[in-house]
Amino acid sequence: MVIAGIQLNSTDNGEENLKKVFYFLERALKLRPDIIVLPEYTNYMGSLKSSFSHALPKTSEWYEKLSGFARINRVGLIIGLLLKGTDKKSTSSLVYFDNQGILRHTYNKLHLFDVVIDKKVSYCESAYLMPGNKPGMSVINEIPCGFALCYDLRFPEVFRFFSANKRRIIFLPSAFTETTGKDHWEVLVRARAIENQVFMIAINQVGIYDSDKASYGKSMIVDPWGTILAQAPGMEESENECIISASPDFTMQDHVRKKIPCLLHRRRDLFE
Repeated sequence: MVIAGIQLNSTDNGEENLKKVFYFLERALKLRPDIIVLPEYTNYMGSLKSSFSHALPKTSEWYEKLSGFARINRVGLIIGLLLKGTDKKSTSSLVYFDNQGILRHTYNKLHLFDVVIDKKVSYCESAYLMPGNKPGMSVINEIPCGFALCYDLRFPEVFRFFSANKRRIIFLPSAFTETTGKDHWEVLVRARAIENQVFMIAINQVGIYDSDKASYGKSMIVDPWGTILAQAPGMEESENECIISASPDFTMQDHVRKKIPCLLHRRRDLFE
């Protein structure tokens, strides 16, 4: 299995974002991937106050074109999108199209990003977004997979749930901030891979958006030992909108789980 991830600097211009997505999708095909992954908020990175007007209905041009691309090229697509919810609120969602172009799963982010980073930068997703109420899981090419989005990364119980349900790969489209990312992104992604003995496919936004906010980049694919198999540049580096790829080695994963069987040593009698 070959997995490709596309790191983007999406903006508040949905039409331009769509053009950019397909430019990179075409380039990614040269790697002969089985699955292509794109970041959270691929269709819109801008002010949350305007998010509902930019959120996509499920009958949008984006859905039609993504489904068609997946079907024509026989490739799975996992992409983070801002979708219309109810009561004038949106959802940060992950959608998965299989290699026949069929929409197989939609996962809505469980944990909304309500933080005050400093006096100038704060976020309150809950004012404009609806949280999901169910963890995301699917089987892709016979491989059990889990789905999470960005801020979910800080909640280890999500990933323990995945490992308890025998997931091998976790897909994490993200828009992780530059301020927190430089200290926390790599540490958290690698920790989740190591403690749950899974492959982490963490594909991030990169660069400045909404005039004064920035995403960290450094998208990465990490194996169950915590080794970084592929990593994209950060926002200060050149050519940071790019494609990374790797092939998960499931024999290696089985070896790690056998060598250090920590998932079997959990004290469920005390903590569940």
